[in-house]
Amino acid sequence: MILKGALAAVHHDGIGEVDLNSAVVDQALARLGAALGVLEAAASRRLEAERSKSSLETELALMQDDRARLAVELDGALARAGRLDATVEELARRIDRAIHNVRGVLDGDAGPGQEET
Repeated sequence: MILKGALAAVHHDGIGEVDLNSAVVDQALARLGAALGVLEAAASRRLEAERSKSSLETELALMQDDRARLAVELDGALARAGRLDATVEELARRIDRAIHNVRGVLDGDAGPGQEET
């Protein structure tokens, strides 16, 4: 479109020199400048979108690393909790046996493995 307008403004004088209509050239240059401005703005938006995407990808990678680390920590904590539960159950059995033995002694009964004196 710009080229056709510029060519329409060109005419040859009798000697073969080209004379350009400066108003048409100025308009074409103005349209070219405006088009370049739009192109630059689009390129800037695209660059910003790429930066934003890169930033989001970095943040996602960090979150995935944190999630993996937290999963490992949770697995460890659950294993420790399981061991603590087993220990608590064993202690409860031992305390129950000790209570039973103490009651037996207090009641005058011989406890398991003990002889009356």
